[in-house]
Amino acid sequence: MNPFDRIPNEILIHILSLSTHTADPGQVASYLDRDAVFPFTSLRLCKRWRDVTRSTPEIWAAAAIVSLPEGLPRLMEHARRCGDRPLDVSISIVDVDIGFQAFITRLRYDRDVKLLHKIKYLRMMYREKDFYSALGTMDRVMRGLTRFGGAVLERVELFAIEWMGPPNMWDEVASLLVLVFDSQPQLRSIRLGGFRSYIPQTTSYTRSLPKLEVLVLDDCDAYIIDILSYVDIPVLHTLSITCSGTPNPYPTASSVTMPARIAHIPSVQRLTLIHMPTLQDLKKVLSAVPNVRHLTLGGRWTLEAFDNEVEGFISHLESLKVMSLSTKTDMHKLKSVVASRLGTLQAVTLDLGRGVVPDVGESEEFKWLQEHVTLTLNAR
Repeated sequence: MNPFDRIPNEILIHILSLSTHTADPGQVASYLDRDAVFPFTSLRLCKRWRDVTRSTPEIWAAAAIVSLPEGLPRLMEHARRCGDRPLDVSISIVDVDIGFQAFITRLRYDRDVKLLHKIKYLRMMYREKDFYSALGTMDRVMRGLTRFGGAVLERVELFAIEWMGPPNMWDEVASLLVLVFDSQPQLRSIRLGGFRSYIPQTTSYTRSLPKLEVLVLDDCDAYIIDILSYVDIPVLHTLSITCSGTPNPYPTASSVTMPARIAHIPSVQRLTLIHMPTLQDLKKVLSAVPNVRHLTLGGRWTLEAFDNEVEGFISHLESLKVMSLSTKTDMHKLKSVVASRLGTLQAVTLDLGRGVVPDVGESEEFKWLQEHVTLTLNAR
């Protein structure tokens, strides 16, 4: 039986387009039925295919369906069998966008554009260092999906591995993000990774994201935080910002005038800040989320800044219930914070990190914390 025929309709379809390595079709055929073999694939996936095809159809479907032009008819057939149910499609694009472009083209020629209306989840990942090419690819994919499918996405993940855009590309980065925000107002979750570029203050964000609940900024620099200054996010629940931890090599970046504050987002309940580069950036975000209940701080610079003015940082967070910190935090100051919030702050989590575990258990502050809050130690 062809593996495609064994996939239940409710399983998410993963489209993985790979073009940097070509495997011998005969070798791949030894793992899969020959009819399902796509001649343009990645050799490093063969072992994974062998493992999952020997297990249940559900596991196989959740792993990956490699779809290039030769496999699109089968993918289309499976998509049609889903009927009116939503079709969650994960599109991981490595180096080039041939897979998704073929997908769009096939839908267009088959007059089956309605299938695009069922796509709720789009994930794009690049590992190419050609900043111009990668930006262009992301832009074409988003425009193609919007043109033929409309505002259908509920979840978007864009990853730009090893990117460091030059200053003259900042406007292009901003344009891509504006395209995502303005064309997909139904979004509930956005995750951006590797975008180390500044969002110009002259950018006009005319649309809000009224349904966005989760915003994750991974491996970004501080300039990307300005997204919060220009986009209205009224129901955002979870905000996570992890800066790259490395300085921007372009000197002009340091001269950019940044807003003194960002708009208040009172709906945020969970906040994570890792490697915030400056005290100003840390204060800027914390001051915008007065109703945070769960606060996580990490990274050397973030924690050192936190130690410097710990009382002033969180004095306005009256709803704070849980704090997650590193043991590098000054334990005496941490005890002072907890003591001032007895009855409201309920739990503290300390991340011991990697390597040698600090002997925090012998300190008087640590023992006091154990007596007054739920104290959790996480070792990695």
